[in-house]
Amino acid sequence: MEQVKTKKPIYKKWWFWLIIIVAIGVIGAAAGASGGDDKGTDSSKASVSSTASEENTPEEEKPIEVKAADLISAYDENEVSADSTYKDKTLTITGSISSIGVDVADRAYIMLNDENDEYAILGVQCYFEDDQKDSLAKLKEGNTVTVTGTCEGEVVSVSVKKCQIVG
Repeated sequence: MEQVKTKKPIYKKWWFWLIIIVAIGVIGAAAGASGGDDKGTDSSKASVSSTASEENTPEEEKPIEVKAADLISAYDENEVSADSTYKDKTLTITGSISSIGVDVADRAYIMLNDENDEYAILGVQCYFEDDQKDSLAKLKEGNTVTVTGTCEGEVVSVSVKKCQIVG
């Protein structure tokens, strides 16, 4: 007697399902790539609307004047409250320089300390753009200085970016 070998139907073979899965993946990737164009137009609409709202805002807000010691104290007492008052706002800060340096990213900064507490760990670190380095070269530790910049909140110290020396 001869045994007849019966063929499995194609949908029961492993390689058939592998091909189906790969085909679905290719179709999904192609559909996702064409869907990316729609997202690009949405973001361009968003940037146009944000530009329009910036044009409608009144004159630039006046900087908040604060002493370095008061800013440090505010962040030391309650970071959440201090963030709502100072973060992302332009500040004019007056304080005594405890150090002048360059960080690992080659950004020039000065550290303003709390004059009332010589052992304070927290300070105000003011970062300057490259075009401001010449004015920093004239400063010395212990000088009292006034700077204007945008508060970024507290990381290790209170961080202020895009600073410029006033006066």
